[in-house]
Amino acid sequence: MWLDVFVPNEDVLAESDVGKSFHWLGDVFAEAIATVLGTFAADARIEVKSRPVQATPWSTSLCYAGLGAGEVTVAGRKVVGMSQRRERSGAWIHSMALLSHRTGTWPICWPAQPNAVRPRVPRSRMPGSATPNISSIL
Repeated sequence: MWLDVFVPNEDVLAESDVGKSFHWLGDVFAEAIATVLGTFAADARIEVKSRPVQATPWSTSLCYAGLGAGEVTVAGRKVVGMSQRRERSGAWIHSMALLSHRTGTWPICWPAQPNAVRPRVPRSRMPGSATPNISSIL
């Protein structure tokens, strides 16, 4: 699920610190996930990442492989990613929550080693949805 939010500079949610500006939306996602799961965030091991950014060997190839401020994990696995674009009048926060997963579809898109050259994959072989199911993580 994609969610883009514009926060005007004058808004109470506006934050000049880029690292902190994601936290409120991460908290909203964490509460929503807990509600859908019928539990409390702590019981489901739902966490909103604070600083610093957590890089992985795959981060340079796949931005989703890292973990940044405001992003949400369930049982240690990333389920909400965010990015931000700032302009004079405010900030756009772009986010995506992973809702489902088809095992075995993404390996055709990426090499076995981080930072290696990805093979070209015909569009007809690209997976339609390759995202973890939050319920299956728990």
